[in-house]
Amino acid sequence: MIPSSKPLMRWAFPLSLAVNVFLLAVIGVHEFHRPHGPPNPEHFINYLASVLPKADAVILRQVFATEPLLHWEPHGPGGDDMEPVRQALRAYPFDPTALRVAFETGHAQRDTRDQAVGRVLVTVATAISAEGRRRLADLRGPPGPPPP
Repeated sequence: MIPSSKPLMRWAFPLSLAVNVFLLAVIGVHEFHRPHGPPNPEHFINYLASVLPKADAVILRQVFATEPLLHWEPHGPGGDDMEPVRQALRAYPFDPTALRVAFETGHAQRDTRDQAVGRVLVTVATAISAEGRRRLADLRGPPGPPPP
């Protein structure tokens, strides 16, 4: 007598569905996870230096070392621009003015850091070789998070 295949068929679809949902969740978390807050300045500098000739990379590191606005911990004070926003959203009673101020403060901090990076890059571009400037110009996209 051949055993009935109905019990197997009864569990095949739910099992297949569960495996597919699990795999989609793993892929989704991996693909769409973005670090919070501004990028780590050390990773940014390493990313830029990685494409430069060695002598130009030394100049880049020396110039970046002189800019105090670029020396902050990405998850320390000044590194998580969203924490004041989170606090304003959690506040009871809710105050829309506090939320607006939190957003404006975060934007101002990012603008200040962006201006510092711009100043440093102008100084670096003035000091490095034409080949180094060409390599910086050929970069595409922001650096991603460091490998695990």
